[in-house]
Amino acid sequence: MNSKSVIMKNSLMSCGLAALLLATACDKDDNKPTLENEEELITTVRVHLEPLDSGSNVILSFIDPDGDGPVSPTIQNGVLQDSTDYNVAVEFLNATKNPPEDITEEVRNEGTDHQLFYVFGQGLNMDFEYQDTDSQGKPIGLKALFHTYEAGSGDFRLILRHQPNKSATGVSEGTLDNAGGDTDVEVTFALAVQ
Repeated sequence: MNSKSVIMKNSLMSCGLAALLLATACDKDDNKPTLENEEELITTVRVHLEPLDSGSNVILSFIDPDGDGPVSPTIQNGVLQDSTDYNVAVEFLNATKNPPEDITEEVRNEGTDHQLFYVFGQGLNMDFEYQDTDSQGKPIGLKALFHTYEAGSGDFRLILRHQPNKSATGVSEGTLDNAGGDTDVEVTFALAVQ
């Protein structure tokens, strides 16, 4: 075999090896793991409020049966008592599936990647405390304690964020300003305290 043939053979082997490595690299790219948390459709949000002492339970609900479809959502607002503490439990469902899929458990199980924020508009003299935490001791917010102080009314926004920065200033206390992350769902209720 002359030197030209050896060079040609080595070049072909090198090209073949490079092609094999490239194909393997492409295979690895094609087989990238998909995100564990593909965005879930949330069609139903319920906020259950149970007074610690006396009074009636209140349920706030947002129901959008077709998601982003043409049917308008139905919203059930609520009235709370003044000077009262309420246990709060939030529920998320995907009602496009039969039976409806409970997204609440997924949020709880993936608590390090989720946090609920409660935002009380002007006119609502009330605050809250988180009552549940993730595996790192940071709040999730599926359970909370609301405190009402005096009569008033205003908007109450409930926001579920995916992958917020739970270590940012104020986030553990429920301040949304530094939270970052992506909003999974945000609903607004008209709330009155009497």
